[in-house]
Amino acid sequence: MILILFAFQVQYGDNVYQFNSIPVQDLDYVSLKKLSEKLGCSMLYDSTYKIYTIQKEARITIVPENPFIKYEEKFIQLTYPVIEIDGDPFIPLCELPGILSLLLNSEFKLQGGDVVEVKKLNVFSFKIKVKSDETVATLKYAPSLEILFRGEDTIWVITIFDAIYNPDIFPTEGKGFIKRILPRAGEGFLELKVITAPDKDVNIKKLDGRLKIEVREYRRKEIRTIVVDPGHGGKDPGAIGNGLKEKDITLKIAKYLSAELKSMGFNVIMTRTDDTFLSLKERTEIADNARADLFVSIHCNSVRNKSYVAMHGTETYFLSVAKTDWARAVEATENSSIKFEGADVAQTGLKYVLWDLAQSQFLEESQQLAIDIQESIVDYCRTYNRGVNQANFYVLRVNYMPAVLVETLFISNPDDAKKLKDDDFLKRLARGIARGIRKYVESRNG
Repeated sequence: MILILFAFQVQYGDNVYQFNSIPVQDLDYVSLKKLSEKLGCSMLYDSTYKIYTIQKEARITIVPENPFIKYEEKFIQLTYPVIEIDGDPFIPLCELPGILSLLLNSEFKLQGGDVVEVKKLNVFSFKIKVKSDETVATLKYAPSLEILFRGEDTIWVITIFDAIYNPDIFPTEGKGFIKRILPRAGEGFLELKVITAPDKDVNIKKLDGRLKIEVREYRRKEIRTIVVDPGHGGKDPGAIGNGLKEKDITLKIAKYLSAELKSMGFNVIMTRTDDTFLSLKERTEIADNARADLFVSIHCNSVRNKSYVAMHGTETYFLSVAKTDWARAVEATENSSIKFEGADVAQTGLKYVLWDLAQSQFLEESQQLAIDIQESIVDYCRTYNRGVNQANFYVLRVNYMPAVLVETLFISNPDDAKKLKDDDFLKRLARGIARGIRKYVESRNG
C-alpha cells in the first residue's frame, strides 16, 4: 500500500514541530505515538483493554474506534474517533487542536493547515476527590492570578480575575458532598459557584497555585494558629512623633505578644521579625498561606493637627464600613502604606467589593475578637478606652479569617509616647492583647 503523507506544523510555546499526516477516507490522521514523543508526553498502552493513556499537563484516556475520550474524570465526545493504523493510534487532524488544548493546558486552533497555540491558559484544572467522610475539590491555576472566595452554609463563590481557561475542565455534575459547580464568565473575571451538601464543615485554602475546597462532616475547629502583624516597616516608618517611629514600636510589641501567645500554647506566625518592608497584600498572603485562625495587626495611632495632640488612648478595629469621621481618618492613615507599594497596587472597585464580601462571613467573629482585646488592654494596662470601631482597612479586607487592627496608643501624644518608650509597659500591653485573644479563643473552643 502506498501512503501519501502531508506535512504540517504544531506551534507550541517557542517551538515548531514538524509532523506528517496520513489521509484516510477524506480525513487526515496524525500518529499519537510520534506526537507524544515530540511534545514530551508519556503514553501508556493497556493491551488487555486496548486503552491508550496520554499525559503531560493533564491525562487523557483513548480507546480506538470509540468517539468518547476520558479527560481526567470527565468524558468528552469527539466528532471523529481515534483509529489504529498498523497497530498504532492515529487521531484526526481536525480533532488535534481540542486534544492538545486539554493535554497541554492551553488553547490551539487550525490555521492554514497547521496547529497553532493561540493563547496560554492560566486556569488549568478542577478535580474532585471523594472519600467516605470528606470531598475535596482542587483548582489548579497560575500563582500570579488574583483569587478571592466567600460564602456560607451551602453556597461558596470563587472569583478568579483575568482567567484564561477551557470550560471543559469544570464537571457538569457534582460528587460526594459537592453537589454542583456553576461557572459564570464575567467581564475580566470567572466566577465559580460551588454548592455543597447542608450541615457540612467547609474549609477553603489557597496554596501555591492551588485552591482546595474541603467539605467534610462537621467538626468544631479549634483556634491554634495566630498571625501577629507588626504594622509598617522598612521604607514605611508609619507615624513619627516624640522621638518615636511607629514601625519600631509595633515590632517590639509584636515580639512580646508572640512570646506571650506561645507561652499560652498557640502557634504564632509574625509577618515580619525585623525592619523589613512588606506590602499589605504580602501580609495577608502570609496569613492565608499559613491557614491561620486569627489575624492581629499592631499599630500606633497619631494625629497631625497639633490642636488635637491631646487625643490619647487605645482603640481596636474590625473590618466594616467606617461610621465616623475619625474612623475614616484612621482608615486613610493606615491604608496610606499602599503608596510605598508602587502603581500596580491600585485595584478595581469590583475587587474591593468582592474583598468586602469575602470578609463579611467573619464579621461577627472579628467584632467579638476586637471587643475582647479592647476590654483586656483597657482593664490590664489602664489606658483610656476609645472603644471598638469599624473601618475598611486593606490589611483586614483580604484576610479569610477573623481579623482585627489594634491602635495601641497615640505616638503623637506626649503622655502616650512616654508609655510607648517604656519596654515594661510594652510587655504589659502585649500581655493585655494576649489575654483578650485567649478570652476570645476560650469562648470559641469551648
